[in-house]
Amino acid sequence: MKYWVLICFLLCFNLGINAQIDKEIELNIQKYTIQNGLPSNNINFSFQDYMGFIWVGTWTGLSKYNGYQFNNFNPNPNDTNSFRVGHFISYLKISDSIYFLTTKIDGILKLNVITNKITKIKNSPASPKIITKDKDGSFWIGTLANGFYHYLPENNSFKPIVFSKLTGNFSTDWDKNTVNSIVLDPKNDSFIWLGCRNGLHRYNKITQEIKAFLVSNPSSMHQFALNHITSLLFDKKGNIWVGKFFGGLGCFNIKTNIWEHYFFDPEAFKLKVLNTNIIINLKLINHETISITTSNGPMHFNTQTKTFLKYDLIANGSKAIGDVIDYSIDKDGNQWFSNIYQNGLSLASKKLNSTLKYSFPKQTFMPDYYGSVVLDLFWSKTYNRYFMVNTNHDGLLTYSKKFELLDQVLIPSNWEDKEPFPTSVAEDDQGMIWITDITQQLILYHPQQKKAINFYTTLFKNCSQLHRSQDNVVYFQTEKGLFKYQNKQFELILKDSNLSLISNIKNQSFFFLEGLNVFSFNIKTKQKIKLLTLPKFAIQNNNYIQSIFSDTKNQLWIPLEFGGVYLYHLETKNLKLLGFKEGLNNNTAREVKADLFGRIFILCNGGLYFFDEIKNRFIDFDNLTHQKINDWYEHGLFFTEDNELLVTKDNAFYVINQNSVLKENKRIPIITELYSQENHFVHNFENILVPNYQNDVKIFFSNFDYSNPKEVLYEYQLNGFSKNWIKIEKGLNHVSFVNLKEGNYTFKVRLVGSKEFNICKFTVKSIWYKSQLFYLILSLFIVSVLFFSSTYYLRKKNKEKELQKRIAELKLISLQSQLNPHFLFNCLTSISGLIKTKEYEKSEKILNDFAKLMRAILTNSNKDLITLEEEIKISKLYLEIEKIRKNNAFDFEFKINSNIAMTTLVPPLILQPFLENSIKHGFINKTVDYRGSIIIDIQNEEDEFKIRIKDNGIGFSKENTIFKDHQSMGIEIQKERLEQYEVTHQMKFMVETKFEKDKGAEILISRTK
Repeated sequence: MKYWVLICFLLCFNLGINAQIDKEIELNIQKYTIQNGLPSNNINFSFQDYMGFIWVGTWTGLSKYNGYQFNNFNPNPNDTNSFRVGHFISYLKISDSIYFLTTKIDGILKLNVITNKITKIKNSPASPKIITKDKDGSFWIGTLANGFYHYLPENNSFKPIVFSKLTGNFSTDWDKNTVNSIVLDPKNDSFIWLGCRNGLHRYNKITQEIKAFLVSNPSSMHQFALNHITSLLFDKKGNIWVGKFFGGLGCFNIKTNIWEHYFFDPEAFKLKVLNTNIIINLKLINHETISITTSNGPMHFNTQTKTFLKYDLIANGSKAIGDVIDYSIDKDGNQWFSNIYQNGLSLASKKLNSTLKYSFPKQTFMPDYYGSVVLDLFWSKTYNRYFMVNTNHDGLLTYSKKFELLDQVLIPSNWEDKEPFPTSVAEDDQGMIWITDITQQLILYHPQQKKAINFYTTLFKNCSQLHRSQDNVVYFQTEKGLFKYQNKQFELILKDSNLSLISNIKNQSFFFLEGLNVFSFNIKTKQKIKLLTLPKFAIQNNNYIQSIFSDTKNQLWIPLEFGGVYLYHLETKNLKLLGFKEGLNNNTAREVKADLFGRIFILCNGGLYFFDEIKNRFIDFDNLTHQKINDWYEHGLFFTEDNELLVTKDNAFYVINQNSVLKENKRIPIITELYSQENHFVHNFENILVPNYQNDVKIFFSNFDYSNPKEVLYEYQLNGFSKNWIKIEKGLNHVSFVNLKEGNYTFKVRLVGSKEFNICKFTVKSIWYKSQLFYLILSLFIVSVLFFSSTYYLRKKNKEKELQKRIAELKLISLQSQLNPHFLFNCLTSISGLIKTKEYEKSEKILNDFAKLMRAILTNSNKDLITLEEEIKISKLYLEIEKIRKNNAFDFEFKINSNIAMTTLVPPLILQPFLENSIKHGFINKTVDYRGSIIIDIQNEEDEFKIRIKDNGIGFSKENTIFKDHQSMGIEIQKERLEQYEVTHQMKFMVETKFEKDKGAEILISRTK
């Protein structure tokens, strides 16, 4: 029985090995490497999230691409839960926002594509390679050298399952316990199929049994190659397709347990040349097509015809290295290839692959410096083929609709025995083919007879150009004018020897140029009308007009030699020059034509352009198709019967499906990022708070046109900044605002020409401690504190001043009460002394004066101030009393300045203590015959009121201690009393004393206000 199984295996093997490559197709790709911002050139996978971003997993990190730049996610060294380096291997989509990522170093990571947050799954196994989710919501994880795991997310538990006991020897465990792929059985939920390094296995979740389904082969090398499985997938019929490392593609029928094997390089497998049959990954494209990524490039395998379709990746005209590990398709049908071994990421799109190249047939004659350029082309409905003339000097070429060469016809040579050089071709209403050559000879070709002869007519000798109308009428441009040919009859419709440039003919009318004058001509009525005269710019400095074209929108296009094209609207009579500002580079504009939809294309020396009427600008069509040719030759712009664009260059012609290239992207742009200096926002663009001290805002957006984002044109609007829509320079996807004021902003962005837009709302708002309101409140608070503090201080000072004043008043009253008894005591003592000495007359005199004095004192005792006149009166009474008591021992005199008002206010008894001091102490120890003298001098000196009291008493010296022993209490009281007047009455008194031995004393009382 075992032998029969082996025979079946070998039979299947031998049958399968004969599968061959069906054909090869070139895919033009756009490559991305670390030079474009990727963290690594070794890519393991890429996928597109629901918003449109492309996520790329590399050997050294994860990157997010929006069509303009790659944003790499680096680990946070301060976050203990952060991933480290990465080496991202595979991914699994959990929901629109959540993905699981397997990494070689960090285990399993969870990615939130909305918040861009990456977190580690705790306790995840080492070196996970693949992860799959079953219908029960649990996960199955294949690892490198550690078997596979069953993961239950609700309790974060990982259950390890191994094929054989782990030895700790990596080489052994790698061979026996590496799981590269896991798929779920579509018909039996209990089975999980495992693609391992040592073959195909099936795991029963109920019995936990592992069963192997290995490929048997006598050759040990083949045995290893056929059982080293890298990837698995189920097709719609329930077969398992197996990608093998070295062993090509296998198919395992789970009902019959029979293997089939297919090799895109069977001879290499026979010869044990292994690397050309390495399959890395499989993906099901449709019910019969499998996408295969291999070390030899991407392929498709048709499960019905059992044939391979190989794709060669072409980057910038050169074949790219073909190590492709992963393949994905985004929402627009763009194909993304993840390349390993320093090859980066590759993009193939419909736009990039819209161009097919066709080489001209082998030339009979030697080509000249022109190369091979198509000069004229038309589709014949009569003969169901294209007729083409070109500069390869081989006459007339005919092609099928798919541009398969049908015939190569030589025409007569009319050029000095040189090779024929046709310039234009047309078909008349009888099915005859007319050709002009470089010598302006007319040639007639009979397609049935396949004969070409020189055509001669007496009407004209030279024919410079042929023109075809929409109704298959041929027009001949000659030295005599323009002839119409219909029903085998020539008719001169426009006699004009200066007829140079003629537009396309439609609706029995055309336009032509005579110098700078533009005319219209009606073929039916023969009416010629002058429309306009072009500016002199059109012919100055060797500039000249190249051609003239009438479009379907009643406009004339007139390209110029030195760049730019005139556009004239026939209804509005508006003429404008379109050029660099409208996106047309400064190169020679050759020819303008429209496709079947009326879309305008212009051919220049520097490339091919499409005119977008909605955006009112030229789009670099070469850039759209990713063609790096930059120099299509002149007069080679045509449209095929299928409305495809045909241009020529480098001895070949190119057919471009402009419908796929110009397919309008109607998506609304998505705002991707917002920066405000230190802040970075990547989601939730509804209510963003921007601090006012970080009010420089930069907003990024994308419409995810990955095939060519540089041709996308945006416009924006920001309320509070601009009410109008402002266009952004071509190729830019961001806008910056500097020093925005505080307030609410709504940013709108859309594609130019679209009415639908996306919005981003943000608020420039002050942080409370840095806001203007905060500073205003702080200022008010400080002002309030200062106000209340100053008010409190002033109130306190006023209270203190009032209190001090009150204290001074009380003290003054107290001092006055001390002064008056002191004076009374002295007077009574003197009167008592006179009575004792029986000097009654003197006593009576003193008592009389004393009574007057007491009356004056009592009158002024409650007054703070009295007039100078009253003070002098009191002082004189006092001196009279003292003079009597002293037996007329002294004289006194008042000297009053005449300018002093007697109503001047002074403290009461201001002089008495000082007069008393002179009498009591100044005249003691004098000789009997000595007579004392007291002079009271009252004056005003420079607004200063002064009273000088001078006597001729004993004076004072250090040796004289009498004054020390008999200090006058009255003087001290008086000084202290006068000090209080500064507080109570704002009168400042100064008391200066001057004593000289034997020369008397001098007291100076001065008052200032």
